[in-house]
Amino acid sequence: MKIVVYTLPYAVKNEANKINQLFDIGLEELHIRKQGFSKDDLFSLLSGVQKEYHSKIVLHQQFDLMNKFGLKGLHLPENFFNGLIGSFRKIKYLGKKNFQLSTTICDVKNVESLDTGFDLVFVGPMYKKFSEQNSLTNFDAFEVKSAISNTTKKVFAFGGIDFKNQSRMNSLGFKGIVLQGSIWKSGDAVNAFHAFLLNQSELDIGDRSMRIA
Repeated sequence: MKIVVYTLPYAVKNEANKINQLFDIGLEELHIRKQGFSKDDLFSLLSGVQKEYHSKIVLHQQFDLMNKFGLKGLHLPENFFNGLIGSFRKIKYLGKKNFQLSTTICDVKNVESLDTGFDLVFVGPMYKKFSEQNSLTNFDAFEVKSAISNTTKKVFAFGGIDFKNQSRMNSLGFKGIVLQGSIWKSGDAVNAFHAFLLNQSELDIGDRSMRIA
């Protein structure tokens, strides 16, 4: 199961350096989601990330920076290709598609109704937090398993994912998880991410062993 990391929506001290360290230890995909950032702010952040990691970064806004930095792709609203305007967008974005497109939905049952142009689908929030220590499930396990098993799309879980429920997302059949607060609010983003990687490696080994048995 793949692990994706979202940035926090606001600036983080030494953020570019921390992003570089996350990539250094094995991060495969970073989503930059900075609603309050200007184009210059995003340009500055991207410029601080080592060039060899640009191809692993997905943007949620200021899409024209994708080609300038040679980024991995774009994250779009689920209705981006709907209607007449959406048809023109398909010509622009899908006509010469050599990059990844992803989107987010709230209900896993809507996975199959999404436009075929999307490569990844993030579903969530999976958990609702009512305190720092406790969370409630925000999904029906049967619906999740059924939707994932009946689609060819790559479906990732996001929202409230932490070390305690990582294995649950694995057992539901998700192709990956999206981490945000559990990384950036941990006090040590690099070590927190490393712990998730190690745990995921153990889960993947366990899955392979079960299949072989």
